[in-house]
Amino acid sequence: AGTAAFDQRQCPDTPQTYHARQQPSPAWQPPQQSQELFGPFPRARSTVLQQKLNEVAVDAEALRRRVDEALARPHIHPAELQQILKTADSLQAKTQLPDSELERLAWPTQVLAQMREAAGCLE
Repeated sequence: AGTAAFDQRQCPDTPQTYHARQQPSPAWQPPQQSQELFGPFPRARSTVLQQKLNEVAVDAEALRRRVDEALARPHIHPAELQQILKTADSLQAKTQLPDSELERLAWPTQVLAQMREAAGCLE
């Protein structure tokens, strides 16, 4: 007799409506995962690679010029050889990329290998 019909609009935080508000809207879609994801990183591997190369591009070019200048002379002083190799090792450690990836920056892979061999003979 004295009971009125329950109107949810009067009580918006009832469990039924609270639960309904927590659900994502039908238009929401979870982000699509690309095949190019690199491990747990959210960026594509190619993006990460390009970023690393961009970070050392200027230094890699300076190293390349230094190597070319050293090769243009008839002799390389052992201290200069060690310094070139130290710079190359530092750049490679910074990027954590193999020679094959660094070659995109005209990385002197073959010359550095020869220099490492020569430095090994000097020790």
